[in-house]
Amino acid sequence: MFEMKTKRLLLRDFREEDLIPFRKIGNNDEALKYYSQTPAEWGPHVEYLVKLFMESQIEVPRQKYTLAIITGGSFIGTVSVRIDSPEHRQGSIGCVLAYKYWSQGYASEAMTAALNLGFEKLKLHRIYAETISENRAALALAERQAMRIEGVLRENQYFKGRWWNTTILALLRTEWRNRAAG
Repeated sequence: MFEMKTKRLLLRDFREEDLIPFRKIGNNDEALKYYSQTPAEWGPHVEYLVKLFMESQIEVPRQKYTLAIITGGSFIGTVSVRIDSPEHRQGSIGCVLAYKYWSQGYASEAMTAALNLGFEKLKLHRIYAETISENRAALALAERQAMRIEGVLRENQYFKGRWWNTTILALLRTEWRNRAAG
């Protein structure tokens, strides 16, 4: 079982018991504001995701690290780094945090650890993130990690009765290392 520790967090592979607290994240309309799922759809979606997360743990070579974020023994969210293009050493990153843990630095701490995993252990050259352009908190989180906006996909997603833009941000391994050194 894969795990990493930060100052306040344990980031570890998903377990079956993580399903219930992960499902509870979607009980809050604010938490799902920028997701296509409604609270009613979130539960079945999470069951599908957790199955995929656990299957990815036994892949050889492993391409996806979707980790439970644990603090004080409690599940508070997920952070992931995925190898999307092994031949080009490209990957993606994402984070989902329970609403009551927002604005406490947990997402930044988890993202920093996931970027370190991607660049140092997985030897990725570039890691990108995608978020709904109106999701200011997700944009700020990525920018705190020194990720730069590379572009906006205009009206590329339709859900909740409207079209949404997606912002793509990325960070290169050299930028990560310069940030760590500086």
